[in-house]
Amino acid sequence: MQVVDRIKEIDPDGFITVCAAGRAGHYLATAGMLLGLHVRVGTEDTVYRYPHKNELVEGNGEMVARVVQTAQALGRTVATPAQYRQMIGLAPR
Repeated sequence: MQVVDRIKEIDPDGFITVCAAGRAGHYLATAGMLLGLHVRVGTEDTVYRYPHKNELVEGNGEMVARVVQTAQALGRTVATPAQYRQMIGLAPR
């Protein structure tokens, strides 16, 4: 919360993305979404399904599906790739 508050003091409209990395990545993604932030997930950041078990994820698709399900449960909308590119100022493909 403190980091988010400091960023918003400097740039109230700043685009904040939580990199949900490590064993507790999904918990971090959930916390980020609850704070109204953007999140990114993927197997480049973690390979574990749960923080307390050594179960490995099947791939990026599984991680994205889990975070999409969580986002929907929290009433959040998931951006399309085109929408995300626009949000961060990249040209359309």
